[in-house]
Amino acid sequence: MRGIVDLWIVLIGLSLLAGCSGPMAAETLTGEREGVASHADMTVEQTHLTGSLFASDTNLLSNEAVKGVLSAPVALPEKAKVALLNLTPGGVGLRVYGSYWRTEEYMDLQHRYVQAMVDPLSGAKRVREVVAMPSVMIVPDMTLGQMREAAARLQADLLLIYGVRSDIFEKTRFFDKDQVKAFATCELLLFDTRTGVIPFTLTRTQKVVTEKQAEDFSWSETLQRAKSEATLTVLKEVSAEVARFLNEPERGATP
Repeated sequence: MRGIVDLWIVLIGLSLLAGCSGPMAAETLTGEREGVASHADMTVEQTHLTGSLFASDTNLLSNEAVKGVLSAPVALPEKAKVALLNLTPGGVGLRVYGSYWRTEEYMDLQHRYVQAMVDPLSGAKRVREVVAMPSVMIVPDMTLGQMREAAARLQADLLLIYGVRSDIFEKTRFFDKDQVKAFATCELLLFDTRTGVIPFTLTRTQKVVTEKQAEDFSWSETLQRAKSEATLTVLKEVSAEVARFLNEPERGATP
């Protein structure tokens, strides 16, 4: 009789354990499935980001500010003063002349380079004045913020930042004169001083192929002449394209 009672106690205990574990297991399994589903939903939602999730980005420019910059049109001044900032290392032409060639010819060439930028820009209807930023205002490794401040001190509405790099290749020919090829590449961007926005950017390359001429005193002068012609050509080209951009009526205008 005692054995039968013990058996009933064991059976009742097992049934109670089964009743408790069943719902808990089902609940646990359901919870796991829900967790997987919610994670999948979250993954789908995060595929379409509307702002940066990197903390370092928000330290520089908030997501709201980025949205404002991208959505708001920029109205350029109706009559703008444009400042030129040449970021070519050492100045245009230093690679050919070197520090030894700081002669009258070198200084005259630098003036021609500046005029190659000034003349086309001065003909734009939206431009009232073009000035070159004084060298005393240019510091090594200038940031965009420093450039903007320098332009503001000059009361320049627009800042035209550019740099030129050049390469020269010589070709020796046995039955004809030796040949030289000069390439000049100009990178340029137009900076709106008021807003800090860059509404226009450009990269252009020009090539000049020439031989030694009678007026060239030496082969080095031939190299310099080819490089100068390529540089002057590309500077005139990019300056004219900026002038055309400023003349477009859809640019808007501010007093």
